Amino acid sequence: MQLAATAGIEVTPTWAPEYQGEVQGGWQSVDRALRTIVRSHDAALDADEARWLREAEALQIWRPLGMVSALDYMERVLGYGPRVAKERLRVARALGALPQLTAALAGGELPFSAVRELTRVATPATEEAWARAAAGKNL
Repeated sequence: MQLAATAGIEVTPTWAPEYQGEVQGGWQSVDRALRTIVRSHDAALDADEARWLREAEALQIWRPLGMVSALDYMERVLGYGPRVAKERLRVARALGALPQLTAALAGGELPFSAVRELTRVATPATEEAWARAAAGKNL
């Protein structure tokens, strides 16, 4: 694939030297695939992580490992910085009482960053309204 010719030199992208033509369905197919990946790639993992963090806290899994707290475990084992670990644990705790936001996160309807902010204000009584209000918006 030639992108440009400068002074008679062919320029071939290093990221796709074997590229031979258009993807079936064109740019719309590529756009659709990328949007699907972004919505679902980490979303389900974030929801799973929140569930497992609640379970880890309930079982106090850090104790048999010689650590002092869930935050200590998250920093030393999972590699989170102190602030991120604290926020992830806060969100995980909040999602335990917010099943609609958990489902929206797991399904890729809302990104983790949006859910993180919504857990600051949503309650079980208001989560549906907050999820509706946030749907389709970026941060």
